[in-house]
Amino acid sequence: MPDSTSGNAGLARLDRMVNPGWEEKGMKKSTLITLVDIGAFISFVFVVSTGVLMRYSLPPRSGRFIEILGLSRHEWGEVHFYISFLFLLILSMHLILHWRFILGVLHGRVREISSYRLLLGVLALTAVLALAIAPFVTPKEDTGVTTGYQYGKENK
Repeated sequence: MPDSTSGNAGLARLDRMVNPGWEEKGMKKSTLITLVDIGAFISFVFVVSTGVLMRYSLPPRSGRFIEILGLSRHEWGEVHFYISFLFLLILSMHLILHWRFILGVLHGRVREISSYRLLLGVLALTAVLALAIAPFVTPKEDTGVTTGYQYGKENK
């Protein structure tokens, strides 16, 4: 039987699955959201820091010659991958915890006060997606200048 709050029986079932009554299980939903958000922030900081470390401190083809904390560029790449995977899992939990809000936005039940906030969120999401896609659509340029250790020769 369709639920009047979601407008669709399938969405109502999904809503009950992802919001199973946190208070009955001993933890407030707000506490869980706070913990998930803190975990997301910490994992994001580590993803960014390992990415910056690999990009600037451990340049390509430096794997055999430079190590930081006993890890080569390749090993830092593995750390970066696993932390990124953890970040993806935590963000999935974040979406699950905010599923009712997402349904409200999809069904147009956004309060007047939050319309400005929603507009800013959509603009921010658009900007982030544009920045994420930019490296893939920007043409590559060959400057002819090489630096560092490449192809078995050291260029100065």
